[in-house]
Amino acid sequence: MAKEAFNRKRSICGPVEKELRKRLVKCIVWSVALYGAETWTLRRSEEKRIEAFEMWIWRRMECVKWTDRIRNEAVLERVGEERMMLKLIRKRKRNWLDHWLRRNCLLKDALEGMIPHGTGERLFNASTDFYKSDLFHNPDLTRGENIRLKTLH
Repeated sequence: MAKEAFNRKRSICGPVEKELRKRLVKCIVWSVALYGAETWTLRRSEEKRIEAFEMWIWRRMECVKWTDRIRNEAVLERVGEERMMLKLIRKRKRNWLDHWLRRNCLLKDALEGMIPHGTGERLFNASTDFYKSDLFHNPDLTRGENIRLKTLH
């Protein structure tokens, strides 16, 4: 769907100045691509696909073909950007988690692993453990964010 949104907007690849094209990409294409990203559970394969999609966008915007054999770093340098999609997804996930942890509800208990399981032991939930480990082992976190999130673990 995001590729369709990109292909519909031909002005992104046209003679418009680069800063405006970048803003259009982030406004139109990224909003479609990252819809609901705060609830995604990302594995390494999905992260690679997101990075590939991000590079596809920048290459199309700069009219660089894959047969030109230009490295991703050179394309990012041309555009004047760095890889941001995964950082943005992680930021959204942290904000979403903070939002839910401020409430007193069942989802908070599930994320903290506090739902009783018969004999009072912690309920093992692989998906929430994977979700939290994705946040905890994030190199983009500042020290304060890392300490705040580790209190969940």
